[in-house]
Amino acid sequence: MKKKFGDGSLSLIFIWFAVVIFFAVCIIFPLFCVAITPRVSDFVQAATSSRWHDAMRNTALECLCSTLLSVITGYIYAYAVVRGGIPFKKIFSLVPIIHLVTPPFVGGLAFILLIGRQGFITHTLLGLDISLYGFPGLLIAQTLTFFPMAYLICAQSLRGINPSMEQAARGMGAGRLNIFFKITLPLSSPGILSALLFIAVSVLSDFGNPLIVAGRFRVLAVEIYTQLTGWLNAGTSAILGMILLIPSII
Repeated sequence: MKKKFGDGSLSLIFIWFAVVIFFAVCIIFPLFCVAITPRVSDFVQAATSSRWHDAMRNTALECLCSTLLSVITGYIYAYAVVRGGIPFKKIFSLVPIIHLVTPPFVGGLAFILLIGRQGFITHTLLGLDISLYGFPGLLIAQTLTFFPMAYLICAQSLRGINPSMEQAARGMGAGRLNIFFKITLPLSSPGILSALLFIAVSVLSDFGNPLIVAGRFRVLAVEIYTQLTGWLNAGTSAILGMILLIPSII
């Protein structure tokens, strides 16, 4: 008996067709336009200019340091909430979630208001006249911005560990550090790796914090914006955008 070509099949075909059209128009076509925008001279300039070399090195350094510090902070926070005996666990578990729903520029503005040159903590409370603009300030701002994401990923990984394994090791006389490094940390390593990848891509695409806090510490995200809006150099901005896109695709 032949299967009838009913309304369900037509609906499925329509949905798939709509999905394909959406990806073609909203993703593939813009990427194609970016790829064909640069001229040969733009590629030569991007390959020989020390400005772009500095921006690439700074972006790689920023990505590495901010990712590691964010994941380490997020994992420690997650371990304290999930496995630690701290009071008010529910409140501490909600704080990172509240931070996630704030607009991207809020973190940079909060950094300036709290620990900037005239910040409430540095200037008003401590009486310090220091400037954290540049790489140190960007590292602090991005860590505060992205560690909540790392916390959520690592906390979910820690909750998935069967506590009976840790209890059995504790019953056999294993110490807390021994249990952590031989049981808890290895079993939660998939969550740590997921957090590293997710935070690395998020740091690379971060625009608000570098724009507000980085100062003269050039990174690719801000350079793309500057070249396109300030210098009207669409070719160079397209090349820098493709460079920034490669790690996300990989």
